[in-house]
Amino acid sequence: MKKLGLVIILIVALAATYFVLQPGSGSQDEDPSQLYKQFTDFESPPLTPEQEYASFKFAPGFDLELVAAEPLVDNPVAIDWDSQGRMYVAEMRAFMIDALGTGESEPVGRIVRLEDTDKDGVMDTSIEFLGGLVSPRALMVYGDKLLVGEPPNLWQCDIVVGSDQCENKTLLDDYGDANPNEVEHTDNGLMLGVDNWIYNAKSNRRFKYVKGQLESGSTTFRGQWGITQDDRGLLYTNSNSIQLMSDFYPADFTNRYRWLDSAFISRPGLADKVTLDQPIHSIRVNPGVNRASTPGELRDDGRLARATAISGLEMDRSDYYGADFRGDVLVPEPGGNVVIRLSPKQEGLQTRAEQKLYSDKQWGKREFIASTDERFRPVNVKAGPDGAIYIIDMYHGIIQHRVFVSDELSEQINQRQLQQPQGMGRIWRLVKKGQNPSYQINELTVKQGLESGNAWQRHRAQQRVLISGDTAWVKSLNWESLSSPNKIQVLWLLDELQQQRLDWLKDALLSQDQALVLSALQLNKAQLTFSTLQEWWQKQAANEQLRLHFVSAILDYDESQAVALATQASEGMLDNELLRNVAMAGFEGKHSQAYQYWLETFSPADTKANRQWFAALMANRYLAHRQYIEQQEDAPQAVYELIDEISAIDVDWQLATALEGLKLATKQDDFAPVMLSQKPAILEVAAARGEEIEAAMMSARRAFTFEGDEVAAGIVPLSVAHKANMQKGEVLYNHCAACHKANG
Repeated sequence: MKKLGLVIILIVALAATYFVLQPGSGSQDEDPSQLYKQFTDFESPPLTPEQEYASFKFAPGFDLELVAAEPLVDNPVAIDWDSQGRMYVAEMRAFMIDALGTGESEPVGRIVRLEDTDKDGVMDTSIEFLGGLVSPRALMVYGDKLLVGEPPNLWQCDIVVGSDQCENKTLLDDYGDANPNEVEHTDNGLMLGVDNWIYNAKSNRRFKYVKGQLESGSTTFRGQWGITQDDRGLLYTNSNSIQLMSDFYPADFTNRYRWLDSAFISRPGLADKVTLDQPIHSIRVNPGVNRASTPGELRDDGRLARATAISGLEMDRSDYYGADFRGDVLVPEPGGNVVIRLSPKQEGLQTRAEQKLYSDKQWGKREFIASTDERFRPVNVKAGPDGAIYIIDMYHGIIQHRVFVSDELSEQINQRQLQQPQGMGRIWRLVKKGQNPSYQINELTVKQGLESGNAWQRHRAQQRVLISGDTAWVKSLNWESLSSPNKIQVLWLLDELQQQRLDWLKDALLSQDQALVLSALQLNKAQLTFSTLQEWWQKQAANEQLRLHFVSAILDYDESQAVALATQASEGMLDNELLRNVAMAGFEGKHSQAYQYWLETFSPADTKANRQWFAALMANRYLAHRQYIEQQEDAPQAVYELIDEISAIDVDWQLATALEGLKLATKQDDFAPVMLSQKPAILEVAAARGEEIEAAMMSARRAFTFEGDEVAAGIVPLSVAHKANMQKGEVLYNHCAACHKANG
């Protein structure tokens, strides 16, 4: 570790005996609220950076370097860099100064700017760039601007040459929840995506600069604290108890779906679990977590058993650590004083991750980085301009927000003095042992940035292009020499500028690199000829991912064959809910065609998957007619004709499922029945077709009404079961009336 010298040797022996905490002799049958007392009586004193470094155990071949520590930083939670390599740090200085969270609404949070003036990799100076903030939680440098997320505000600062402070502070938009109780549960992130949008965790909003103005858009709600992406731009998030979640396909495939917010539209494959189990392997006892007394929260030896405080994460997308590390995700668990390493792998339409564990003589197994120092609180990780990953260590005794602090934890905090001292924090750089990194940060040209193997540099080049709109760099790029991630980034930039190179797009489609092919399908937007996609599809032994992307891509075309090709690609996979939803979104505006083609071509059998598909198609056909009700006087007639068409279905399961589709359509918010000009024949048809059809008709009854309709008058029609009971009652009444007469 830089600048620590031989002092480490003098500390290691003391640290090893003083800070490695062993299980005590207390019985597990003792009062659970006193669990922390069952282990060896211990203190948790604050350590110097040198002492904390001695508490770490790393995966073989890795090391940490200290980049900054108090007093330069104080409760850091997020970082970013400008083009000169200066680091901006969001400090949540009022976070949990005691068990009650006293003073957390005070405007003492700030953004500081750190600078490494002698280029040795260690920050030398710290200035307050922006003060007076309440719990700032996110920041991002965008050109010569700095975006700061301080709920409920999204601020923009100008970074001005010669000025050490935020200039022209401007409120751009609302951001997150103003409720002080929501520190753990509101927007954070501010990450520029490959697709040119700025994404957040714990949010369904995204942002984009368009002609210098920040615009807001919607996206899938995902995550809790922290967000990252892979080279395709698929997003990864987590929650406090789930190490990793991801989108298995681009969310825009379903975001364009008109009825996305319908109760019957689920979205599997978006923000889904990547880690099915959430074990934690720390190297110290961890009774200082909020649910320590809950069975299964701690191991028998007192260490944290499962994730409870998972926070900010980062995928390695550089060449800094080598090919075997690229694509892996680092996930902090401050409650367990560890950083986890996960290796995600695509498995069909899902992603699963291997948790990398390392042998430990004392504990058996441990995580990628583990500490015996309870105050090591890695709350975020971030890739930097040099390609290295930086670990943001809040270095704080209390990590649980006051809203969720139990009486047991509150007692621990006070007994063990975890609330003191304040004003600490560290930032560490992850390096490989034997590596001789350069700490000189040089600004690259757009061409150099887009050709870089370091995603941070690519995204900075991306920013410069988005800000300037310049395309001069396109001519200087050697497309053939670019790697797949670089090509994907270039195609997305050209798409944003509406200057797509169709020769490059076609080359990507025809390549053997699946990530590049999938990106080409996503970006095609009916730009390549229909025959190109048609011929490409006929040559594919298509896997599930290719099918999914092809269905979405081919339905961008108006050709009559598009629906047939998409239906053929979907057929046989309708038991996969994920594909069904993506296909349903792709069929937007073409549901009637898909419905007819599917029935006429496949002679579908009565299966659960076919019923779900059939019902969704019918629901969308109904809703497509409804959208014109306010614009066209004859819209109710169109709905009447659709219902009349349903009444002519002669296959019982198809009729029942079509009625189920009408029922699904009524689950829209503020739904109101369509007023028809006359009573539809389907009511009598259903009554004559047996119990299943009549019951299905009853469940779909809210889809329409008509003059004299008893349902509209508030009279609930009798169900099949009700009618059966009524018939029994009539028989019983006649039997009893023989003796008891009509009045009983």
